[in-house]
Amino acid sequence: MADNNNIFKPGDVEITKIWLYSDDGNREYNLIQQAVSIDIYESLLSPIIYADVLINDSNDLLREFPILTEEYVEIEFKLPNSEDVSSYKLHVKEIKNLQANEQQKSKTYVLSLVSMELIDDASTTIYKRYGGYKDKGGVAHGTEIHTAIQSILTEELGTEKKFEFEQTKGIDEVLITRLQPFAAIDQLRRRALSKQYESHSFCFFENKHGYVLSTMERLFDKGKDTVGDRTFWTDTNTANDVTQNMYRNIIGYKQIQFADSISKISQGGLRTRIGKLDVMTGEYSITEYDDTKDQDKFKTVEGKSVGQNSSSFTRKHSKSPPKNLLMLGDGSRSETQLTEKMASLQAYTQKITQNLVRIHIWGDNLITVGDVIECRLPSATGTTQTDHKEDRLSSGKFLVSKVRHILLNGQGKQRYTMACELVKGTLFERQ
Repeated sequence: MADNNNIFKPGDVEITKIWLYSDDGNREYNLIQQAVSIDIYESLLSPIIYADVLINDSNDLLREFPILTEEYVEIEFKLPNSEDVSSYKLHVKEIKNLQANEQQKSKTYVLSLVSMELIDDASTTIYKRYGGYKDKGGVAHGTEIHTAIQSILTEELGTEKKFEFEQTKGIDEVLITRLQPFAAIDQLRRRALSKQYESHSFCFFENKHGYVLSTMERLFDKGKDTVGDRTFWTDTNTANDVTQNMYRNIIGYKQIQFADSISKISQGGLRTRIGKLDVMTGEYSITEYDDTKDQDKFKTVEGKSVGQNSSSFTRKHSKSPPKNLLMLGDGSRSETQLTEKMASLQAYTQKITQNLVRIHIWGDNLITVGDVIECRLPSATGTTQTDHKEDRLSSGKFLVSKVRHILLNGQGKQRYTMACELVKGTLFERQ
């Protein structure tokens, strides 16, 4: 997207559709005049998309339509002069914050919306074994985790959304009993091993493109070369002159977490020990992650090691494992290397959460959770000069871990901003 103030201004948006439909599709209502605002939420930690639509209702839709939480809403919006339309079809989960005005002539309430798949998830229970049989030659057969998850999406949830997945390592034998589909997917995700990335940090989430199964390392690696023009910066001139606003200006930002070595040490970021007890044989084994030897195994969005501490600090505080975990194993089943995964994942998780930033920017519907963007944050100079130097430790390429699309639908004017939570995963300087 080009920065051209002659085309449209930052925050401009065209909300082209907000339609309410009955479950059978026989009744419909255009909410464009009643919808005051729309907030759409995406997260690496969520298998579905949420949304809240604030309604100012003077037609008593709740009773006249009526709205019984069996309905669904279709929302579409785009930037002016753009052909890239964001489309959402979401189920009405509940009515929140219902209030009537003093004259009882109108009501305000929030339509709480969720992905359509959640209604099928609520009404489906899985009893199924994935893999776990032997052929006539006695060879054990299992199931690749990504294949099992794909099967649940298509066969149990019946979704037609795109499924982007990172291939998982090896075959596994998993028995799912009395679990709803998304809970079953989460159980499988926790067992998944990556063929390429040592952290095995698998996430399963939904974004504007569909469902994604991927390690965070892969998202970093995939996104670091596709940032394009999505570089954001702060400009103090905009505080004095709003005409200086550009599409990539950061409206506001907050450093949620910068560094916490004590927490990282105590939670196993430098050293983790996993004990495994085989319940069939009684054997006990230990797997360790040691930062003095293993820190270079993880890669970040900058393509560098995740290590954030000096070598002397690491050597000093990696002498004994402060984080001890225990897992049970079954020697009669196929080996899945879960102990190695747990050791690596515990350390990796503590490392990448050391540098977290939340930014508020002008809306760009091409940005979705799982993307990588670049932020150039200012350093504090202690002076009143407007030409701030860049903070090279905080600045860099970030993985978008959460997104809130904020759409305002006022009388004759629509506005669009975004709040994003970002993970950098390192304190190395931006190159």
